Amino acid sequence: YKPEDIAKQLTLMDYYVFRQIRPRECVAQAWKKKDKWERASNLLRMINQFNSICRWIQLSIINHGKSAKDRSKMIKHMILLANSLYQQQDFSALCAVHGALVSTPIKRLHKSWKKLSKKYIKMI
Repeated sequence: YKPEDIAKQLTLMDYYVFRQIRPRECVAQAWKKKDKWERASNLLRMINQFNSICRWIQLSIINHGKSAKDRSKMIKHMILLANSLYQQQDFSALCAVHGALVSTPIKRLHKSWKKLSKKYIKMI
C-alpha cells in the first residue's frame, strides 16, 4: 500500500479514539491509578494504539525479507509514511513511527541504514 493511504487510515483510527477522550481522563494522572480503566479508558486506548503502531512498524521492518536491501526498502517506506503523517498533522502516529525508527532493534540494522539514501535519513 502507498504510504499516503496508510497515513490516512492511521489518522482516521487516531481520530476515532482521540475524539472519545474526555478532559477528566487527563486530570491527576488518572491513567496511572488502580482503577485506571474506569477513570481513563479512552486515554488508555490511545496509549495502546500508539504502542501498537510502534510495534507494527518495528515488526514490519524486521520481518521484511532476509536481506539488508529488503529491510532498507521497508525503512524508506516507513519514512515516507512518517512524512505523510506529518502532512496530515497526525502527530500521535507520527511520533509512534518515529519512535519505532529510532528504537534500538531498528537502529541496529546498520547494513540496511547504509543502503538508504541520505535524502530519507534527513527526513527523520
